[in-house]
Amino acid sequence: MSELFRLQAHLLQFDCQAETAIYLNAAAGGQIRGALWSALSKMVCPDPAARTNPDHQQRCPLCRLMHLETVSARGINPARPFAIRPPLNTRIEQSQTLENGHCFTFQIVLFGDAAGYIPYIVQAVYRIGKLGIGSGRGRFRLISVKEKNPFTRATANLYTAGSSLQPATQPILSADIEASANQLPTDRLGIHFLTPAQITQEGRTLKSLQLPSIIARLLERCQAIEAVYSDTNKTHETWRDLHFNLSQAANNLQVERDDTRWVDVWSRSGRTGHLDNIGGLVGTITFVGDIAPLRYWLAYGQLLHVGKNAVKGNGWYEIMKY
Repeated sequence: MSELFRLQAHLLQFDCQAETAIYLNAAAGGQIRGALWSALSKMVCPDPAARTNPDHQQRCPLCRLMHLETVSARGINPARPFAIRPPLNTRIEQSQTLENGHCFTFQIVLFGDAAGYIPYIVQAVYRIGKLGIGSGRGRFRLISVKEKNPFTRATANLYTAGSSLQPATQPILSADIEASANQLPTDRLGIHFLTPAQITQEGRTLKSLQLPSIIARLLERCQAIEAVYSDTNKTHETWRDLHFNLSQAANNLQVERDDTRWVDVWSRSGRTGHLDNIGGLVGTITFVGDIAPLRYWLAYGQLLHVGKNAVKGNGWYEIMKY
C-alpha cells in the first residue's frame, strides 16, 4: 500500500548502571534530551553562532537532530526525527532515585536519515554517563547498546563496554510494522499510554482522549517527519485524503472503557530556565468498532509517540490486545 508511512526507524536501547545516586524528576525524558543537547554541543557544535547557518544545520548532528530550522507552512521548527523512551517509574508523575549499582534502561527511536547519526548519539550517551545527569549530576556506566526491532523481536548488539561500536543493521521497516499490524484485532483495541499524552484539538489541550484527535496528531507528525527526513514524500493531496479517510474511520469507533487520568509534569529548560507543564493523560483507553483501517498507523505510532513533547518522552504508548 503506497499510502503507508514508509520511513525506516531504528530503536536503540541503552543499558546502564548507576555509579552514584541518580535523581531523575518526573520528566526524565526531558532530562535525557537536555543532556544529549549538552553533550552533542560540546562534541560536534561548540560554536552557537554557526547554528543559524543553513548549510551548517544540514551537516551538523546536533543541529540536524535538535536545532534544524526550516520555513514551511507549519512554522520554522520542523518535527524532530527522534523520540526518547525514558526509564519508567511506577507513578509517572513522581521523581525517582536510581541508587549506586542500580541497572536501568532507556531507549531512543530515530526516524529516516537521522539513523546516520547513531555513532554520535552513542558517544554522547557515553559522555553523559561520565559527566552526570539529573539533580546532583549522577553518573552511570554505559554497559551496552542494542538495536531492537519490537515488531520482529530481532536484536543486535552494537556496543559492549570495552568493545568497538558496530554498524546498525536492524532497521525497522514498514513491512515489519504492517505484518505486525495485520495480526491485531479488527474490532477492539486498547491504547495504553506509558508517558503523558498531551493531545490538542483546535489549539486546545484535551482532558479526555478522542481517537479522531489522536489520529490527526499522529498523521501530522508522520507528514512533518517525512517532509524533512525522507527523500520520498507523498503529495499534499495524498496526505489530505489520508487525513479525511482515517478521521472518518476514527469517528466511527466508540470508547468502550476509559481508564486514563491526567498528570501534571513540569519540565525546566536547562538553557532558558523556562518551566513548562508537559503533563498529559496516562493509562488505557479501549475502542470498539472497525479498527482495520487504523491498525498500521496506530502500530507505527508506538515508535513515533503522539502529541506534544515526543522528543522528551511524552505520548509513548503500547497497543493492548484483548
